[in-house]
Amino acid sequence: MKHILVVLVVSLGGILTSTDQFDSHVASLIMLMRKDVQKDIGLTETQRKAMNAEASRYNEQMKQLLAKSDPKKGIPPAATGALKQLIDLVFAKLSPPQLKRLGQISLQAIGPGALGDAEVAKRVGLDPAQLKKIRTTYGSSIEEAQKLHAQAVDRALQPFKKLKPKDQAEADKLNVKANKKVAAAERRVGPRLTAIRKAADAKVIGTLTPAQQATWKALLGKTFKP
Repeated sequence: MKHILVVLVVSLGGILTSTDQFDSHVASLIMLMRKDVQKDIGLTETQRKAMNAEASRYNEQMKQLLAKSDPKKGIPPAATGALKQLIDLVFAKLSPPQLKRLGQISLQAIGPGALGDAEVAKRVGLDPAQLKKIRTTYGSSIEEAQKLHAQAVDRALQPFKKLKPKDQAEADKLNVKANKKVAAAERRVGPRLTAIRKAADAKVIGTLTPAQQATWKALLGKTFKP
């Protein structure tokens, strides 16, 4: 799947196929592009070649769409349809057990945050109040994490804001230094961001009943080991 031209960030929301609709919904095309995931689900070379052929057709279609579109207007609406069609065609080449396993791995990658998806919530048996609470919990944690990250980046860039490079060469050097400072700041704040996410995950799991926790655990399947 390495031939796919556009970065396809697909977590929840895959296109439904003739197999289990839930498995298609939670399966991630991004995860399917990983070699270790392909090995886990038992993807064959024949399947891989067929998927790459679909990806090549998609890339060509996207090139033609982008060539005809106005860059100022962003990605053309037809691109969304092309992406949906690609996902549908790729997932259709998986056997039901392969698609189910891909869905399990995809849910593991997302974590408890997947419980904020309406279809996942329905499968687990969450009531509207639980779903609302879960979404509120993650909304607050994301806001907290974004604020913390922004503050760290701002502090890292503060020394550079008043600098006035003499020429482009000096500007380029300053940009390199600034990027290194930002990267270092992100590494330092990383553990705190992870702690925020883990706290939200624990809070969300705590809202589930024992039966719901068992259903959620079953949806995850066997632990995926990269």
